[in-house]
Amino acid sequence: MGEVLKRLAELLPPSGFGHVETPDFPPLIEPVRPLTPETVPIAEPQPIVPWDGVAGKVRAADDLYDAGRAWEAFAQYEVLALELTHGLDQPALHCRIRAAPCLAARGENEVALKRFRDLRNVLQPVRGDSDSVVLELRRHVALQLLAVERLDEAAAELSSLYDDLMRIHGDGAAATVEVRNALITLRRRLRGRRRG
Repeated sequence: MGEVLKRLAELLPPSGFGHVETPDFPPLIEPVRPLTPETVPIAEPQPIVPWDGVAGKVRAADDLYDAGRAWEAFAQYEVLALELTHGLDQPALHCRIRAAPCLAARGENEVALKRFRDLRNVLQPVRGDSDSVVLELRRHVALQLLAVERLDEAAAELSSLYDDLMRIHGDGAAATVEVRNALITLRRRLRGRRRG
């Protein structure tokens, strides 16, 4: 399972499908960089420099996330997501999206999958299929399905995503090519499993 995720992460775009940024907040979506329990320090954690205001609190949580301190980051993202009154504005959405890989890092892949699916299901009807955040959430859903070995569902998600990328960006776009390659790799694995 880890090998499949690693190989698919190598095939997918290094910078995601796009970023939604404002001067005060970091990108909503980041490249797929799997957090693993091994990246969470066992030693006494080093303090993170506190920031002021909502943007500062988000940056402090992001510092923990970037340092591989997934569970501490998760706690901060959860508190921030509850504190922010507009659940789908950029800071709240950023916290909700970042919390899901933190759960996956702790081995809670089913919970992370549900989080990504819930966010996708809320955003997709509002923003549409061509929105960069929706596309990235769909990619995360596919990766989490792989993590829990639901390969047929992952193939269906990747196939649907590929169709939309073809429609939106065409067959030569980097995101389209790399999702196509990931889908080919997964379909080969599925064929091998069925033959075996």
